[in-house]
Amino acid sequence: MEALAERFQRAAVESIAECRRLGYNPTRFAQMVAEHGAVEAAWRLIVCPDPAAGFARLYDLDALHLSVEAMIVQPEFSPLFSPDVRRAARHRLSQVGFAVVS
Repeated sequence: MEALAERFQRAAVESIAECRRLGYNPTRFAQMVAEHGAVEAAWRLIVCPDPAAGFARLYDLDALHLSVEAMIVQPEFSPLFSPDVRRAARHRLSQVGFAVVS
């Protein structure tokens, strides 16, 4: 599981870098990843009932594939998150019409 968490960490760091290349700096998410690690940061963002401002920004950029929600629902990373967390991420994405492949 540790190796999987490390892969998720790398994916989050890559996502942050890609966001910056698009002109969006996900400052708060980057801070959370640095402080708590990517898995914990993702969990904290998903348990909030309202999407983070970054989710809306990524939606505006047509880049929701870079969102923590999209990362959580990737089959590769599903063992890192509870069914409730995966369901919440999937729901948030489906609310804006983002197609989630299971």
